[in-house]
Amino acid sequence: MTEPALIMVSAILVNNFVLAQFIGLSSLPAAPRQLQSALLLGLLSTAVAALSALCNHLLLQHLLLPLELVYLRNLAFILVILPLAQAAVMFSRRYLPRLALKPQALLTLLACNALLLGVALLDAQRPASGASTAMLHGLAAGLGFTLVLVLFVALRQRLAQPAIPVAFRGAAIDMISLGLMSLAFMGFNGLLKA
Repeated sequence: MTEPALIMVSAILVNNFVLAQFIGLSSLPAAPRQLQSALLLGLLSTAVAALSALCNHLLLQHLLLPLELVYLRNLAFILVILPLAQAAVMFSRRYLPRLALKPQALLTLLACNALLLGVALLDAQRPASGASTAMLHGLAAGLGFTLVLVLFVALRQRLAQPAIPVAFRGAAIDMISLGLMSLAFMGFNGLLKA
C-alpha cells in the first residue's frame, strides 16, 4: 500500500481521531440533528482541517522554528484556524444557502472543533513530515471526523424513539452510542500491518 493510501486508511478507520484518540469528541454532542447539516459540517471541517494543517505546517517550519518562537505555536495555530473557519462559513452561506446551518452556530462548531488544533499539534510532533503529508493527514482526519459525525447523527435519529427508557435519553444514550462506535472501529486495528 502506498504511503498516501496508508495515511488515509489509518486516519479514517484505524486511528480515527474522534474514536481512537478522542480529539474532536467534544463537538459531537453539539452536532446538528439533521443528516444533511451534519454532512455539511463534516465536509467543511474536512476542508478547514486540510487547509489549516498545510498552513500551520508551513508556519511552523518557516517562521516559528527558524525564529525560535515555538512557544507561540498554539496561539499561532489558533490564529490560522479561525480565519479559515470564518471563510468556510462564508462559503457555505454563499454557495450552499439551503443546507447551511445558522452562520453563528456553524462558526462556533467549526472554530471550537478540537480536531483542527489537534491535527496541527500532532503534525508538529512529526518534524520529518512534509507539507503535502501534513495536508493529507488533515484531509484524512477530517474525513474520519465526517464519517463519525454522520454515523453519530444517523444513530441519534434512530434512537429518538420512545422505546428508550427515560433514564437513558439524551447524553447517556449518546455516550453509550459513541462507546459502541468506538468498539466497532477497534475492529479495524488489524487492517494495517506495521
